[in-house]
Amino acid sequence: MMADGGAAAPTEAGSGALPPLGRDFAALWAAAATSNLGDGIRVTALPLLAAALTPSPTAVAGVTAASFLPWLLFGPVGGAIVDRSDRRRIAMATNAVRAVALAAFALAVASGRGSLVALYAVALLVGVGEVLVDSAYQSLIPLVVPRARLDAANGRWHAAQMVADEFLGGPVGSLLFVVAPALPFAVDALTFGAGALGLTQVRAAAARTRVASTTGLAADVREGVRWLWRHRLLRTVAVALALTNAGFTAGAALLVLLVTDTLGGSPLAYGLVISAGAVGGLTGSLVAERIARRIGRGTTMGASLIVGAALFLAIAAAGSVEVLAAVWTVVVLAGGVFNVVSRSLRQTIVPDRLMGRVIGAFRLLGYGTIPLGALAGGVVADAFGVRAAFVAGFAVNIAAALLLTRAASDGAVADAVAGPSPDA
Repeated sequence: MMADGGAAAPTEAGSGALPPLGRDFAALWAAAATSNLGDGIRVTALPLLAAALTPSPTAVAGVTAASFLPWLLFGPVGGAIVDRSDRRRIAMATNAVRAVALAAFALAVASGRGSLVALYAVALLVGVGEVLVDSAYQSLIPLVVPRARLDAANGRWHAAQMVADEFLGGPVGSLLFVVAPALPFAVDALTFGAGALGLTQVRAAAARTRVASTTGLAADVREGVRWLWRHRLLRTVAVALALTNAGFTAGAALLVLLVTDTLGGSPLAYGLVISAGAVGGLTGSLVAERIARRIGRGTTMGASLIVGAALFLAIAAAGSVEVLAAVWTVVVLAGGVFNVVSRSLRQTIVPDRLMGRVIGAFRLLGYGTIPLGALAGGVVADAFGVRAAFVAGFAVNIAAALLLTRAASDGAVADAVAGPSPDA
């Protein structure tokens, strides 16, 4: 468990038998994986529904923008709320609310009232819930997992996300959409409800109680933002992630149009491309711990961003769905490695009492650019074609990779893990 004042370096391989991840992590993991399956189904179905409602690339990209806009508007506030709350309970309540919202949307689609306005509204609402739930989950992991196993826990966590969100969610979501456009959203509602129930099995005392804050919400938000900004390494990682997510989403938000319009694939082909990426993400998640232990966390993060950036040019040039799927697999593999290692680094360094707020501030930078990238990609595609959006994404992504490799050397990472936290 993390101490308030900072964190020591994780145990390295070879120092003895590694401790198990534990029962509470298994329960937390299972609850999240269940709702992640619904996320994958919904994330696949929403752009398909948008594409059926409008031919505009900008309007289709707006679905991704609406889904991530809450991180830009609500990220640090949501993190502060999580830090002041029972993290397990707030995740349960939020998932229950999202289940009701998705059930209502499924009824609207089934009755022919599934407009773009309603689509954007549900994407925004679910996105607000994601801010709370994701901050709670990321704060809970280091409370129920031995610090020496954070890379392993995050690898399994990200692997579950890949399998549920994309490997299963992609084809299942597209298949359900073909059967009935309302069906994916009804299933998503069920998975949110099941995820809320699953969290009742997380019983660790540290995961169930929080000390009440003696300061105001605004002061708590400022404290988390200030702490992150004073930490040079994590600040650089957050800025690099912001650029990477903007560049990545400029193309990824239009992947459905690249498959179905440019390459002439079916909605099922789009789901299969998403699943191919999930295979890569799953692989990257499971090998990230081993790679980081062998070549260092800093080198691992930098190399993964460079590989992902370079392959965006190959996506722009892809001449078939099969080639696109192969390249997308490696892109998501590199992203999986980066996500696992950077997440573990953050959980190792940030004090527990600030975890939710710092995650919120981190995601404000890292996720807040996703709506901007999605909309920018749509504008570029409207003007120059869908492939041009991936070329623009490459330019932004390579800049982010170069920024990170200069600042996040293995020595800088080791110093940050071993050194004291900046004063809050």
